[in-house]
Order: sequence, then structure tokens, then C-alpha cells
Amino acid sequence: MAEKPGKSGDKAAFFVNFRGKSYNFPSRRLHFCNLSYIIYVSCHFETRHYIWRYTVKQMIKRTGKRALLLLLAALMLTAGLPVLAAEDLSSQVSAITSQLEDLEGTSSSPEEEPPESQPEESPLPSKPEGSEPAGGEDDPGEEEEPDEENPEEKAPLDASSLLVTGGHNTYLSGYEGALFKPDNNMSRGEVAYMFYNLLAAKPPVSQSQFSDVSFSSWWGPAINTVAAAGVFQGKGGNIFDPTAPISRAEYVTALSNCFALESGAVSFPDVEGHWAYPYIASAVAKGWITGFEDGTFGPDKPITRCQAVKIMNSALERRDEDFAKDRAQQKFYDVPSSHWAYLEIAEAAKPVDSMVDPPPDDRPFKKGDTVKVTADIGLNVRDKPNGAVITTVAQGTLLTIVDTASWPWVQIRMSNSRVGYVHSDYIELANGSGGDLPVTGDGAKISTGRVSLHQYQTFRLDASVTKGMDAMVWSSSDPSVAEVGYTVPYNKTEHGAMIYGKKPGSATLTFSDRAGTTKVSCAVTVTAPESVRYAYNDANTVTTNTPCNLVAVTDTSRSAVRFEIVKGPAQGTYNVSEYETQTRKSSYGLPDNTVRVFKKNMSFSVAGSYTLRAYSQDSSGAFSTDYKEFNLLVTAAASTTVTNETRLPSRAILDQIKSFEGNVWEIEDDMANRKHPTVGHGYVVNLHKTFYNTLTEAEAYALLVEQVNSNYGSTVNNFRTKYGVRMSQAQYDALVSFVYNCGGNTLNPSSYYTPAVILNAVVPPSDLGMKTYAGKLNVGNGLLFSSADITSSRLATVPGGSTVTVREYKRFSSSTKQEVWYKVTYGSTTGWMPAGYVNLNLSNPIHDLNYVDSTVLAYNFLQWHTSSGTHYVGLLRRRLAECKIFFFGNYAEANSSHPNYKKNTYGFVFPTCCTS
Repeated sequence: MAEKPGKSGDKAAFFVNFRGKSYNFPSRRLHFCNLSYIIYVSCHFETRHYIWRYTVKQMIKRTGKRALLLLLAALMLTAGLPVLAAEDLSSQVSAITSQLEDLEGTSSSPEEEPPESQPEESPLPSKPEGSEPAGGEDDPGEEEEPDEENPEEKAPLDASSLLVTGGHNTYLSGYEGALFKPDNNMSRGEVAYMFYNLLAAKPPVSQSQFSDVSFSSWWGPAINTVAAAGVFQGKGGNIFDPTAPISRAEYVTALSNCFALESGAVSFPDVEGHWAYPYIASAVAKGWITGFEDGTFGPDKPITRCQAVKIMNSALERRDEDFAKDRAQQKFYDVPSSHWAYLEIAEAAKPVDSMVDPPPDDRPFKKGDTVKVTADIGLNVRDKPNGAVITTVAQGTLLTIVDTASWPWVQIRMSNSRVGYVHSDYIELANGSGGDLPVTGDGAKISTGRVSLHQYQTFRLDASVTKGMDAMVWSSSDPSVAEVGYTVPYNKTEHGAMIYGKKPGSATLTFSDRAGTTKVSCAVTVTAPESVRYAYNDANTVTTNTPCNLVAVTDTSRSAVRFEIVKGPAQGTYNVSEYETQTRKSSYGLPDNTVRVFKKNMSFSVAGSYTLRAYSQDSSGAFSTDYKEFNLLVTAAASTTVTNETRLPSRAILDQIKSFEGNVWEIEDDMANRKHPTVGHGYVVNLHKTFYNTLTEAEAYALLVEQVNSNYGSTVNNFRTKYGVRMSQAQYDALVSFVYNCGGNTLNPSSYYTPAVILNAVVPPSDLGMKTYAGKLNVGNGLLFSSADITSSRLATVPGGSTVTVREYKRFSSSTKQEVWYKVTYGSTTGWMPAGYVNLNLSNPIHDLNYVDSTVLAYNFLQWHTSSGTHYVGLLRRRLAECKIFFFGNYAEANSSHPNYKKNTYGFVFPTCCTS
């Protein structure tokens, strides 16, 4: 129940809570949590709660049997019990009277309530041993009447909830063999028992109200008690379904039933319209839940044991200085201290008093065994049990067992000597027993027989077999020149071989099975290292007189760099000898990658397009003849000014793309788009491409700048030039991010609606309003409204391809609104339509994004959040961020660290799939 503070000047306020309903009394509030043997009296005095605990007999002594009986009878009437006649009420009152009379005949000396023998939470289906329920307490015996003038705090209970809060008694147990099984789903019966352990007081039950729950079963009393307390509901038809997994929504609802609901809103896209929305919203408002990393809550997913205790610990307000105080005693084999829920479990579960070694003979693997991956979609290799994913290995990949101490997680070594952890459910002994290595494969092929690369570079070559990939190995005729650093598995029969150039020279790489029955070779030539690996301007596009850095990255043999402006409104040469050293260690046993980063800080006073080159100096003092060339755009216009100039992506959008894409320091496959391995900030390494692997920070950013400028910035510039589109830097940036993620073809108006909506943004004819123009709906059906406002009444839906008569327009352009509307006539109906639907029939249209309509275009942008039919919240948030940049130049809220990142600040219209 919620706190109800007493009025100013009151000594104390009292109330009665009976079967879930509260009743106020002028001078007292009595809280009857149990009508059989124990009564809890709850007092709220100014800002504090006090609780006293009495047996019924002790209350009779203080109030008198008749007064107590009349109070209980009145409560039964007002609480809405199913009483149909006076005889029914009399029978219920008589039953209580009988209990009271029986008690009155007993000794009046103080006595202690005997502890109930209750089972602990236990794995199904075995019945657990009896023990004192977690969170229970003995009756303190005879107590003095509390002094209302200065009440004394007697017990650490909270009168505002059905559960005991604030303490640290355990309420959950582990499993045999010192296991907790944190990732196991919890059943409805197990959760009911957990709540039963935490109830501040238990209403009396003597039989089961559910046909599928025997009252004599170990969980029978618990399920019926929490149901009687109003915590849990059955599933209809007197069914409780105790063995069914409980969903996250059901769990949060049950927990919320123990506390007062708080109103609030949630941003989880998968709970809008869900039956449990108010309970989830309340839990969010209270700070109990935060959802998953992808922004969803997963209301219908089963809740796991580790998730359940984290939420419960939050609800019980246990995170004080004594939180998980016995953590040193928590030695569950499957919950190492590195587990994300280690402290949560230590707080909730009984300590492991003595270590019980899981019987190693029962495990299918031992140290040194060779195992094979059985997961058909690949298996994640993690840095620790249930930790971060470091790579993925394909079905059939061979691994070597290093250690089984973290069972069911096992430590393994991959063929490239990299070590990690995998779950034992998804591996089996190679060849069925003994871990013998398979030796025979068939149909070996490689994608090319000749490779050339610079020293320190990596080359992607693909290999395949018709069968027996786990029998295949790579070898080099001269590993000091070149070797396959590691392989990136795609599936059971294909992988990418990442060839690393160690030093100039030649070598032959061979792909064969261990028996030598199938093999194929590749000739590799390694040439001298590049004098400059990368060169760029860290601002990329900059306004006049604004400082920026010219940057060049080299290997450690270079002592200086020369930057030279070779094209542009100004000329200049700049030598730099100071550098920063950056190093990245390989996770695959390859040599450390160490580079030197040279920077020249400067500003440009003249706007224009500049081309620069970077040369490096070797140990002899001579500068190289080869160079890296890069471009820089210096502008005088603000980011929101619309022009028809050629542009480059800004530093702001480069940083945004970097944030969207994350960091991949060593190449790995894209799990959402197999056979498209990536490195850096989303750079896809195509077949037969050379690249630098084990990237440092400077190299990853340089690669991003290089790829965005050459491939994606140019795509947007080509679109702008082809159609003569006037756009701002912010609009250009947003489109660059969009095509970087979705592909350049997305700006083809003959294939997609989104670019067509952009091209519908034209400068309206000056005489529009005095004369009419024809327009065609070219992006699907259009909506016709009674006024230029999407909240106005809808007049009609106009079919795509229809011709309408455009009579006038309205443009709303402010810091919070960017809309353009046409007043159109379709048939006999005239109303207002968002201009983005309409391709105005003009002989020489001027495409100007000052007149772009956010109503339709944002809706189209936001639809690009699916991949292979799956909806991704992360992609939806990326589209929302791009809309904020495109329409309002709001780069700040597009950053995931901003508090409004997930907020629809400007009221964009979302696709229906995002609101259902």
C-alpha cells in the first residue's frame, strides 16, 4: 500500500488494510495482515513507519474480543466479500468467534509462535527439504502498548508493501553441486515460492484453489498463499500452470502487485499496447528495470533466474552498504565473480557453505580434448563465462579444451591459438569419442591462386570444401614472409583466410586436409611497406578560420611527415617531426601493430576545395616518392544553410557514424550479413582486398574517413548533382550516414520511395494560389486532412498514382517544425495533404530541401530499420537520430549519450510497426 502521510499536527495516523483494500480511521490505522494467529499493527507517524506484531490473543487483551470481532465483521462487509445473505456473514463471523474463543481458553502467558516448516525454492521436480522460510521472524512475545506520543521503532518491516524490504535475508537457493543456473528460466511455481519467502505476513490457506496444484505438494501452500494475498493470478478455469515459464511481463506485474503503482511512460517499443504496460511503466518509474541493450524489454520472453533476482533486489531496496555482504561465500561454479549478476545472486541466494566439486567424471569433456562446434548458426566465443563476444566460430569448427572449471562454460583454444569460453551445450567430442582430429576432407578450393600485398597488410582470400572443413589446415612455405593469420568462419564449408604479410619476399600457402588427399595452393608476394598508411584532415570539412589537424599514420620506421597542398585556393608545405605512438595487441597471436601518428594543426582563411598529399621520411632522411592523397573542404556556410555546393561529410557526422557502428579492431564476420567480414567502424572488407588489421584508434578513424569520402559522400554528391538538389551540410551528413548503413542504391528514386520524397521538395511556383498546378502521388497512398495539421480530421485516402489539383501551399519552418502542405482537390474533395506525397508537375523544378516535408520523409526514413524481415530497435534509433540531424541540424540529440537520444523530440510520425 502507498504511504499516506498524516496531516500536519496529527500525533499519528492509523488505517486498516483488509484483503487488498485500505480503510482510514480518524485516530488509528490498523493493518491486519493475517486473521488467524498474527496481527501486524502499522503506524505512520509524520515521515516514519512503525510496526508491531501481535498474536490474536495479545490483541484481544489490548482491545477486547468483542471490539475486535465487530471490527473484523465490519471489514468483511466493506471489503466486498461474496456474502449473499445474513446467514453467510453469520457463519463467517462464527468461525472467527470460534477461533477467538478457543484461543481465550488457553494460557494468557506470553508465548512465541512456532516457526513454520517451509521448503526452500528448489529445482523441479524434486521436493526440497523443509526449513525456515527466508525473511521470516519469530514472535517477539508480550510487548508493551506503543506510546502514540513517542512511538518506538520495534521491527525493520515496511508497512508500505506486502514484501519485507530493506533487510538482507536470502530468498532463493542454488542447486545440487554448487550450481545456481543463472540462465535457467523460472517457472510460475518457483516465482510464487520466491514471493512466498518474502511476504511480510501470510494470509491463512487450507486448501488449493487451483485444480493443477496439489495443496500437499511442496509448492502448494506457497502458490495458494500468494494468490490469496493478491500477488498472483491463475490462468482461468482454476488453472495456475505452475511448471510454465513465467514471462518478464508476468513477473513485473506480480512484483508490482506488492507495491503501490506509479504512473509513468516507457520508451521500450515492444511494450506499447501490451496488457502489462502500466506495471512495466511503474517498474521503470521506480527504477527496477532498464531493459536490454537493444532498447527492448522483451515482455513475453521468459525471465531467467539472474534477471529475476536483479529486479527483485531493486524492488526490495537492498543496495546499501550491506548489499551482497556474504559475496565471499558465494562460490557457485557457474557464477564466477566476473558474471554480470554475481553480486545480485550473492544478495539473493543462500551462501555456499562448503564447496562440492561437480563430479568431473560426469562431464563429457576433459582438458586436452578436441571438440567440434554443433551450433548450426555458429557459436559465440566469449572473453569469460557469459562475457563479451570476441568472435564467432562456424558449425564443425574444431576447438581444444583448456579448462572445465567454469562449467557449463568451458575454456577453449582455437586453431589460431586464441583462447576464449564457449557453452558446453553447443560442442561435442570430435569423431564422437576421445577427441581425435578428423583427417580427411574433400573438394578444397580457394578464391584466387595469386596474392600481392605490402608488408604489415592483410589480404582476404576465401576457401571452401565440399565436406570436412574440420580436417583442413593452412601451411606456409615461409612463415617469416607470409601466413594465414587466422580464419573467419562463414558456415560449415566456407571461411575467409586472412593472409598477413610479415616481410618482403615470396611464399606459397597451402590449404589441405591432414591426410594430404585434397589440397590447393596460393602464391604470395609481399612488397615493401607503404610510406604512409593513411592521411586525412580530422575535420574533413571545416569553416574558414577554424583550427583542424592534418593527420598522417606511418609504421615505426618513419621519422617525419611532409604535408603539401597541391590543389586549391592556397598553397603550402608543412613538415612535422613530432608524433604519437599507438599500439594494438592482436587477439590471434599476430605481431603487435605499432604506428606513429603525425599531426599538423592549422586553419584555412579561404573557402574552397583543397587536395593535399602526405609524404614520409625514412631513416636516411629522404622523403618518399609515393604518397597518400586526401581532400579537404573549407566552407563559409553554416551547417543548416541550403546550397548547391559539393560537400564532404563533417567531423560531427563522422563521429556519429563511428558511434553507430562501434569498433571492430580485428576483422570478423557480420553475423547479420554472413560472408561480409568487417573491421574498424563498419568497413566491409570485400573479397581479394588488402587492408590493415589489428587497427589502432587512429587507423580505424582514418579508414572511416577514407571510405566515407570515397564511397558514400560521393554517392550523395552524385545524387545531389544529378537532380540539382539544394541541401545543407546537416542534410548532406544525414544522407551520408543513411547510405553508409543502408547502401548507395537507396538513393535511387526509381527503386525506393525515400529519394522520391526528397525530390518532391521543390520551390513552389510564385503564382501558386492564383493558379492551380497538377500533381501526382508518386510515393504510395496519400492522406487528405481538413487542415494543414496531421491531428485534424482525415477526409480521404488518395490512392498512389492519382493526379490531384494543387491550389496553394503552406510552409512551417521553425526550430521545432519543418512541414510543407499542399491544398489539393481530389475528385470532389478538397483538403490539405503533406507535400511529400506529391510530385508537382513543373517544367523546370528547383529541388530545394528548404521545402522538404518532415511528415512524409521522416516516416519513410524510419521504415529503414529492418534486416531480413527482423525489426531492430538500434536501427530505428539510428534513423531517428538521422532525422533530427536532417530536419533540424540537431547533432547533439543524435548522440547516444544525450538524454533525449531515444526521445521523439520533434513528433515525427513513426511507421505502424513501431507503435503496435
